[in-house]
Amino acid sequence: MPVTVRSEILESLIIGGGIAGLTAAMYLGRWRRHPVVIGGQLGGQLINITNIENYPGFTSVAGYQLISNLRSQAESSGALIYEDMAVAVDLSLRDSHDRLIAQVWTLPEHEALPILHLPSDQYRQRATAIKNSTPPTYKAHTLLLATGAKRNKLNVSGEEQFIGRGISWCATCDAMFFRNKTVAVVGSGNSAAEEVLILSRLANKVFWLVRNDQIKADAILKKRISNKDNVETIFNTTVTEVVGSQKVEGLKITTTSPNSAPTPAFLPIDGVFIAIGLQAASLLVADQLALRPDGHINAHNCTGTTSVSGVFAAGDVEQEWQQLVVAAGRGARAAGSAEEYLSKLESP
Repeated sequence: MPVTVRSEILESLIIGGGIAGLTAAMYLGRWRRHPVVIGGQLGGQLINITNIENYPGFTSVAGYQLISNLRSQAESSGALIYEDMAVAVDLSLRDSHDRLIAQVWTLPEHEALPILHLPSDQYRQRATAIKNSTPPTYKAHTLLLATGAKRNKLNVSGEEQFIGRGISWCATCDAMFFRNKTVAVVGSGNSAAEEVLILSRLANKVFWLVRNDQIKADAILKKRISNKDNVETIFNTTVTEVVGSQKVEGLKITTTSPNSAPTPAFLPIDGVFIAIGLQAASLLVADQLALRPDGHINAHNCTGTTSVSGVFAAGDVEQEWQQLVVAAGRGARAAGSAEEYLSKLESP
C-alpha cells in the first residue's frame, strides 16, 4: 500500500517502533502532543526474544507480547502508529519563528529495506534522489529518533550469497527450518546464547562458535546451555568463509590455541545463525547530526537532546548498554525533553 503524504505539520514524530519509541509515544500521547510513530515492523530486536526475564514487573514475558502491550498503551494514549519506514530525513528547514520543521520521507517496508541496507555512499545518493523527486511524507516540529541498532555481519566470503539459504540472524524466525539438522551459532553474548537455546530444542546438533576463550552471556543462560547434550562450544574460533552450492553446506573456520599456529578446519552444517553484536542504526541522519566515533547519535545523557534543536534520540541508537529497561527509560526521558521543547515554542 502506498504511503499517504500528510500536509499538516505534526507536533511530534517518532522514527522507530521498538521499546524506546513506543514508550516515548505513550508519554507524548498522554501529554496530548498527538505523536505519530513510523517504525516498519514494530518491536525491533525485541520480537526475536522468546523469553524475557529481566524486565521489571514480569517474571517472564515474550518479546512480541511486551511490544503488543506497549503498542496498546501508546495507542490508548493517543499515538498513531504506522508501519511504513523512513528512508530519508531533512533537518535543515526552520519556520519564521526558528522552529524546526523536520521533513521525513517514507516507503512501505518492502521498498524501504533494500534502500536502508545499501552501503552508505549509495544510500546517500538514493536518499538525495528521493528528496529531490517527491514531497516529504511527514513534517514535524519535533523529531524523536529511536531507530535502534542493526545486527552485525561476519563480512566473509559466501555470507551475502546464502542469506535466506542457510544464513540467519533470527532463530525465533527460522529455527523451524532446521529441525533435526546441524547448525552453528556465531557469537558469545546474550543474543547468541538465546539463539543456541532456541535451536537446541529443534536441531540435532548446535555448534556454538566463540571467537575468544570467554562467553559473555549471563550466567543463568550459560547454565541452561550446559545442560544441553546437543550443544558443543568451540572456543577461539573465527569463521573465514561460508561454503555451499545452492544452500549452506559448511563453514571454513580457524581455531587458535596458545603456543601453536592457527588451525584451519571445515565444519559441515546446514545453517548458521549470526549473533555478533549490533551497530547503531544512525544512517538516516549521519550527515546531519553529531555522531560518536562508534556511530551512535551523540545525545545528551540526561535529556536525549542532540546537536540539532528539536531533534531527540533514545535507545540503542544513542547508547551502548542494550537493555530493555534502559531503552524504556531513555524513551521516556527523550519524550519529556520533546514536551519541554514544545512548551517553550508555545510560550509568548
